[in-house]
Amino acid sequence: MAGVIQIFFGFMKLGRFANFFPLAAIHGMLAAIGLIIIAKQVPVLLNVDPVFAKGKDPLELLAYIPTFISKSDLQVASIGLASLVLIFAWPGIRNPLLKRIPAPLLVLAVVIPLSILLDLKHHAPAYTLVKTGSLLENLSLNVDFSGIRLPEVFLKYTVMFALVGSLESLLTAKAIDLLDPSGQKSDANKDLIAIGIGNIFCGFLGGLPMISEVARSSNNLSNGARTRWANFFHGFFILCFLLLAVSVLELIPNTALAAMLVAVGYRLANPKEFRHMLAIG
Repeated sequence: MAGVIQIFFGFMKLGRFANFFPLAAIHGMLAAIGLIIIAKQVPVLLNVDPVFAKGKDPLELLAYIPTFISKSDLQVASIGLASLVLIFAWPGIRNPLLKRIPAPLLVLAVVIPLSILLDLKHHAPAYTLVKTGSLLENLSLNVDFSGIRLPEVFLKYTVMFALVGSLESLLTAKAIDLLDPSGQKSDANKDLIAIGIGNIFCGFLGGLPMISEVARSSNNLSNGARTRWANFFHGFFILCFLLLAVSVLELIPNTALAAMLVAVGYRLANPKEFRHMLAIG
């Protein structure tokens, strides 16, 4: 139902309301998301048991960094830290042929063989490696309409998902427009319709509500994305890997993925953004 409302928003051209938000607020949102990503990925980067990070908000996670360091798994954490160094150092490579290789892809090419060599699947805690399970096993086609019998609950969550999801998606689209070096502009109304259609499918397949997502989008841009085909192929390859290559995905150490996300968070919360906001007021 939230998806239906979002489609209605798109046809009513309500995407234009994104223009009411000042640029400073959008830069602030990007920086905040960047800091949250970094805070949440620090314990993963250090391969700390998730139980120590559970239930903590971003500021608490940052305050707990000394504790996470003391409880880190040095062998696996070194993989994550080396991945982080590689991601940040790679843009400095001058060879034009090597620069065409995305740093995250290079990280995976290194850490998957390393995971096999160290036999992390059998000699590391269960939370060390990616866990996906079979996509077909996890798919739920059982739709429960019992919530409709509780009008106040039904209305509350329908409106909440529709409004919050739409607002965050619109702000993300505007933020990505600001980051796009080619200066292209998103069609906010088309985005709302697309997100609405996606949410209808998510609901029927037992999935959580979806939004336009700033971390993936900014990562897409930083790796040379220029058109909506980048979004299509992003989703297409994720689907292919989940259907055909689960055994490969489950050889990836989470600490390497955390390194990639820390790099994305840093780009969003880059110190120059803070200086820029101070300069323009």
